Amino acid sequence: MCFIVSLRALFKSQYKQPPNRIGKPFLADLSAGFYVFLLALPLSLGIAEASGFPAVMGLLTAGIGGVFTSWFTGSKLSIKGPAAGLIVIVLGAVNDLGGAENPNAWIWALGAIFVAGAVQILLGVLKLGKWVNVIPPSAIQGMLAAIGIVILSKQVYLLIGIPTQNADGERLLKPLDLLRNLPTNLKYVNPGVAAIGLYSIVVLWIWTRVENSRLKAIPSPLIVLLTVIPAAYFLGISAPYRLQFDFQISEILHFKIPLTAPVSWALFFKYVGLFAVIGSLESLLTVNALQGINPEEIPDKDKDLIAIGMGNMLASAFGGLPMISEVARSTANIHNGARTQWANVFHGLFVIVFVVFSTYFNGLIPMSALAAMLVMVGIKLASPRVLVALKKIGPEQIWGFSVTLVGSLALDLLWGLALGSLAKIIVERIRGSKQLD
Repeated sequence: MCFIVSLRALFKSQYKQPPNRIGKPFLADLSAGFYVFLLALPLSLGIAEASGFPAVMGLLTAGIGGVFTSWFTGSKLSIKGPAAGLIVIVLGAVNDLGGAENPNAWIWALGAIFVAGAVQILLGVLKLGKWVNVIPPSAIQGMLAAIGIVILSKQVYLLIGIPTQNADGERLLKPLDLLRNLPTNLKYVNPGVAAIGLYSIVVLWIWTRVENSRLKAIPSPLIVLLTVIPAAYFLGISAPYRLQFDFQISEILHFKIPLTAPVSWALFFKYVGLFAVIGSLESLLTVNALQGINPEEIPDKDKDLIAIGMGNMLASAFGGLPMISEVARSTANIHNGARTQWANVFHGLFVIVFVVFSTYFNGLIPMSALAAMLVMVGIKLASPRVLVALKKIGPEQIWGFSVTLVGSLALDLLWGLALGSLAKIIVERIRGSKQLD
């Protein structure tokens, strides 16, 4: 009851204006929220699957990110939800904390996500959001490029239906191993799965070139889903290559974080740090980017960190993935006319309604189509265009980018970020000394 009263109070405060204009912002937010829902739906499913979580948990995270965090957000037009940029960390936590062969391994990652959420709240309370500006752009771009390569290395296997294992039947987990074994595994390509995956890639790519505003208003992931579902039926794609919604609603509504000691406290706190630092960085970078798109809004970065932390604690308690302020969905939200945080609320409500009826879609969606969407994300993150842009700024940027990229792939994202930042500082000092001489 208190929740309903609070919801009504927030609604009145957001839409307090002359009676003849009440409907306009409401309809704008409703429309934007529905569009973002159409965009978030397939991405949330794909991100969850790629992270080693049940697909429905991606939807749970998006629902909580919309309905819950909107009350506390410091960036009212940002959309909170699962992000492709955290797939690498989540999957690593699932494999290291739960075991690569354990079907319930994802549950063991929830504790690290929960504690990381508490750390994010503390960072916000201590007003440390501004420190995102200290990290060099080249290091951040190197980290994102590494994430893109990792996403590509795994999703290309799902895209064309080949097993993620080497010639000896051992499961491949590391991105460099996946890329190295890809040529030899091409002989196992599933023609039907590959046809759907490549078709999805083509549709997504073509839609980036569409100039007609009415066509552009239709989310390309939605077009992919509507067309590949019947295609999968006619091609006879078997169950292992289709997305499964094998759950009961009651299964979501109970506490899931294991209360036993992790397999290694060192690994546990490593992932707490990764979730807290990388998740916070991605969120704050999104908030910075949104301010450039919508200069009228002055975001409160520290408040947004607190909102993200609270959302992560709640989501992980019920099995959800870590969430951030996600840039693609937030940008789409603004471009589709969102006025207030109610657009995020509506997006979350639409997701929750879909979850209620999701069992009707069990076994309908081919996973290669979801992989195609993530492949496009990976290509964008690892695009060579980033190097061209950095080179124009200065050669020291290339050093920071390269060291971060190699360090992230060889070690992990935190080490890569630290080493890349250090490399840029050292190169700047050397160049400065030479100029003084």
